[in-house]
Amino acid sequence: MAIVSDLPDVGVMIWLQIVWFKESGVRFLYLVFLAVWAVSSAAVEVKDLYVSEVEVASQSPEDRNGAIRLALADILVKVTGRRDIRSEAAIQELIKSGPRYVRQYSYREDGVASGESPQRKLLVRFDSFALNEALNAAGIEVWSEERPSILAWVAVDGGAKRYLLESENHPRLTAFFQKAAEKRGLPLLLPLMDLVDQSAISFNDIWGNFDDRIAQASTRYGADTILSGRLLKKSGSRWQVEWTLYQQGDVAHWRDEAKSASEALALGIDGTFDLLAERYVIGAAQKEIEQYELRVSGIKGLDDFVWLTNRIKALSLIETVEWRELSGESAQLSLTIKGDKQALRRALDSVERLFLITSDAEDQEGELFYQIRP
Repeated sequence: MAIVSDLPDVGVMIWLQIVWFKESGVRFLYLVFLAVWAVSSAAVEVKDLYVSEVEVASQSPEDRNGAIRLALADILVKVTGRRDIRSEAAIQELIKSGPRYVRQYSYREDGVASGESPQRKLLVRFDSFALNEALNAAGIEVWSEERPSILAWVAVDGGAKRYLLESENHPRLTAFFQKAAEKRGLPLLLPLMDLVDQSAISFNDIWGNFDDRIAQASTRYGADTILSGRLLKKSGSRWQVEWTLYQQGDVAHWRDEAKSASEALALGIDGTFDLLAERYVIGAAQKEIEQYELRVSGIKGLDDFVWLTNRIKALSLIETVEWRELSGESAQLSLTIKGDKQALRRALDSVERLFLITSDAEDQEGELFYQIRP
């Protein structure tokens, strides 16, 4: 059964249901058609996509630059949606020159307060504009900061104990789960498991994969993607795990084996990452090229001009930017994009200091009107 939202009915659409099974390292793909109620998506703007923290042996330039390259490799996976991106020759060269893309870095020591042996960490913030330009020059698509929100219901059968994963009673495991999602640039939400959740859903509902119950319990969270997991501890340290991902009418299933509950959770995040990237990165790459006119007011001088140009060019869906007119504090630009007008508005709305001032009538004429504010 498909996930059905209780949002107002907007019609019936035919969606392609993708079902993945992974057995003995081989994935089998089954395609079926599924009629579901069309619902709107609630994407989230992910912050700090171009920030990574890695371990570093010392503060020497050699160790620091090596750690920066490792951090950049992680960033490139996040922003391209490809876990195999490091195999490309252009990316290998980009990683080698990683230090030139650094905007800021800092050190910290982890584990000091707990009395454990401290681990030195390097926090690196990269220049998103420069990296996006390098990726575009290499012909590699960039996954924008706007990503689908994910609500995860996870049932764990550890043998001696069965439970639904939530942060209050399982802080270390949920912290690892969140960290794995953060590493992939995915906005992950775990249920509160308060009285409302406890009355709406049970361990058996998740374990039995009763998708109607899962859909009903998920409504309060407003996430547009739902991840359901079932972790079963087998003999020794072996775990068997099954995942189901519901997203805009598509349902994907996959199975894995892991050596720990933490590894099982990481496999769930990686599988989700791969499936969503296929939709949002590869799907975006196949969209037609469109051209739109943009008018921007509030340009006070050269700094605003340069800032606006750089910010628009850095948006992942932008193909070309052409300045047509600059008069006083206003400018007209012609934008060629890979996507539609709605996608362009979402992208422009994500730019700090840029505010939409288009009326409905003006918007219908084809131009978008924005204003730069302090």
